[in-house]
Amino acid sequence: MPPRHGYYEQRSPVSKSRIPGSGRNERLQYPLENPNEYGARIRFSVIPNESVSITSKTVEGLKSVVGAGESARKYLTETSTTEETEGRGDFREPSTGNRTYLGSRSVSRQLFTSAKEWIAQQKAFYGSVGEIPAFDDTNLKTTDRVSLYLPRAIAIQDGVEYDTGFQLGTIGGVAEQALSSGASVMGAITGSAVGSALAEIDAFRSGSNMSSGVADILAQKRIAKMGATGEAVAGGMQAASKVTTNPNTRAMFKDVRLRNFSFAFSLIPTSFKEAEEIENIIKLFRTELYPTTLAAGQIRVGYKFPNRFKIDIVSTDPGDMNDSQKPVKLKFLPVYMTAFNATYNANSPLMMPGVKFNQADITMSFTETRALTKSDIRDGGY
Repeated sequence: MPPRHGYYEQRSPVSKSRIPGSGRNERLQYPLENPNEYGARIRFSVIPNESVSITSKTVEGLKSVVGAGESARKYLTETSTTEETEGRGDFREPSTGNRTYLGSRSVSRQLFTSAKEWIAQQKAFYGSVGEIPAFDDTNLKTTDRVSLYLPRAIAIQDGVEYDTGFQLGTIGGVAEQALSSGASVMGAITGSAVGSALAEIDAFRSGSNMSSGVADILAQKRIAKMGATGEAVAGGMQAASKVTTNPNTRAMFKDVRLRNFSFAFSLIPTSFKEAEEIENIIKLFRTELYPTTLAAGQIRVGYKFPNRFKIDIVSTDPGDMNDSQKPVKLKFLPVYMTAFNATYNANSPLMMPGVKFNQADITMSFTETRALTKSDIRDGGY
């Protein structure tokens, strides 16, 4: 008689209606035998995609969005058209095309007024801008679910990205200084550009009272603009004067990273029924990893996104005599599975009765569908 290899019951008929990944609210778990052996469990619930069809109503909605965006662009372009003629500030009226002389202060005021009106248009189009609330998963609709024992060493990695090589330059540095002191955005940008040019002219015209180092730097900048020869001369000046332009490097916030997770499980059956349960678990995960292929006739033309997963962790409370499972305060946004790996019979080449593998080690990788926000963590507990 062949060895039992840990099986303690003979093969039993399994319902043919159990089709993993069919969206029939299948409930799979491991271990199947003695499930209360592990107090804490991690559950993976399938979130079926809700597709949006492109109806005529949707098309009209898109047209209105594009039209509003085009109107805003046209408005901004027309109301901010300026032209310099003979050293004077001239403003061309967008409605008539007539040119009217305005002093530099009047031009700045006109541009500022146009910018304010454009911003008001954008606010009306997009609505009030503010912090979005935390994600709420209480109303998520799920179908199939797999419940596994809680693995060891769950790593959570939060991170954001900064551009640590962003160079403001001289003009940007002046703008930052002006804005920090309460100057308007328009005035800071205009003033820094004009101020930089006037400083260079003054350095060469009268020598002013600026230090020799600053004068050398401004001279280098002016000469470097004179083509390749100017760049070479400026390099020589830099080597001789031993001073160079400060690029005003800043760390600028760039983006929030998506969180990624990996989980590993070793599934060793102790019965034929449990071996089939493991097969169904693996089939469900592999099914939900892949997208649905869309075809026109026999030609594959696209993909429908794979379904997402809701991950939650529950555990019995050692201090609770009722042994009821409670949610653990470690939450995940809906995730996509990005990889699934299975290794069969890692420790023995022998098969089990019923031609089943004696062990299946699985590893799954997931990525959250969007980046976390401050409110998600503060108010939602993610």
